[in-house]
Amino acid sequence: IPLFLDVIQTSYSWGSTPLDEMIVYKFYVISRKYNLKDVYIAYWLDGNVGYRSNGWDFALDDYSVYYPDRKLGLSIDYPGGVDGQAISPIGVKVYPPNNFRSDSLKWTFNWYPGGGRGAPAGQDPIRYLEMSSGRIMENQVEPIGSQFIISFGPFNLNAGDTVSFYVGEILGKGIEGVLKNADRLDWLIRQNFRVPSSPPNPPLRVEEKNRKVILKWNPREGDVNPETYLDPYRADSSLKPFEGYRVYKSTRSSAGPWTLLAEYDLPDNKFGYNTGLQHEYTDLGLLNNFEYYYSVTAFSKPDTASDFPSQESSIYRNAKVVVPGAEPPPTVGQVAAVPNPYRGDIAYHTYDPQWEKPAGTRDRWMEQDRRIQFINLPVQCEIKIFTLAGDLVGTIYHDNPTKGYEDWNLTSSVGQAVSSGIYLFTVEDKNNGKIQVGKFVIIK
Repeated sequence: IPLFLDVIQTSYSWGSTPLDEMIVYKFYVISRKYNLKDVYIAYWLDGNVGYRSNGWDFALDDYSVYYPDRKLGLSIDYPGGVDGQAISPIGVKVYPPNNFRSDSLKWTFNWYPGGGRGAPAGQDPIRYLEMSSGRIMENQVEPIGSQFIISFGPFNLNAGDTVSFYVGEILGKGIEGVLKNADRLDWLIRQNFRVPSSPPNPPLRVEEKNRKVILKWNPREGDVNPETYLDPYRADSSLKPFEGYRVYKSTRSSAGPWTLLAEYDLPDNKFGYNTGLQHEYTDLGLLNNFEYYYSVTAFSKPDTASDFPSQESSIYRNAKVVVPGAEPPPTVGQVAAVPNPYRGDIAYHTYDPQWEKPAGTRDRWMEQDRRIQFINLPVQCEIKIFTLAGDLVGTIYHDNPTKGYEDWNLTSSVGQAVSSGIYLFTVEDKNNGKIQVGKFVIIK
């Protein structure tokens, strides 16, 4: 029988410690038609803890544990099995609705084995009996898969009424880590989610030079200044909690992995290294025409009054891709094709930084990612590539006042991958008509 209920779910997550190992869901249950009596609500978890490969065997060594005082259920991966041992269990903590004390409700915890050997009944009357039983099953001993429900009630829900409640999905390093994060979530909800925040990202600017990159982040007129940001939700009453900057670099992607290059913080206080602030960093000794990634973040003082750690702005949102290189020469004469010879037996995509890398969002190297680069190009020129017999393979047009190179993916103008051989190229300077001729070798 339809109950004519609307259920609205909102979710909240955080990108920094100590709240980045939990997701909070808020549910709104609204009765649209009937006056409902003796209502029970259940939250169901099929944990499937561990690394999934093919099939579901990885989940068949999990087991369920319940902490009645916390209203917290855990799906835990037993050591061994096809997936080894997961770092974190999966915890679910259910909070009673507003205006209901936890001890005024009847709570139920039922677990079921995995692999299709048990699950909540498919018939509504039997499900209701399970949800309203008030039974707290003993913790699962045999690791044969973890599925469970946590339910609470009864209460009445008249037409037009809304009941809302929170559910926390909690991770952590081992069981102790989950329990610690569950305590942190209790505190978070008591705070009504008002917690210290990270500073805004610094206004990062980059300058690409010959074999070096210059990073600058001094706030200019109109920029957001992380050094003056306000945080009204700190318990230590420090309204301007800015502490310093961190400079990061990656040779792989804007998602990292990242290496910390420098840290600068305010002098003369009890936090950090008291280095003093800087707003510029120069990274030397780089390879020209390779991609590098940089980010500068701002971080705050820890809130010692609430034992809340220092917060750092997003390293990913401030990431910039940078390609150092020399300025274009005045004309042709020094153009070269690199690498020469191009060797198909070399995995150029494994270089650090990568010479060849998948385009777009792909994470696997493909044939069209091959790369020969024409360097030392003048501002405006036309590159033509020929076979040794004089057949035109492709044409590349270059018009860039700051970038003195162009890439070619070893594919002809008709989309065909080229074969091994000796190739000729010409580069015509469009400003003065001068032409340079060169050659390169491809060995596949």
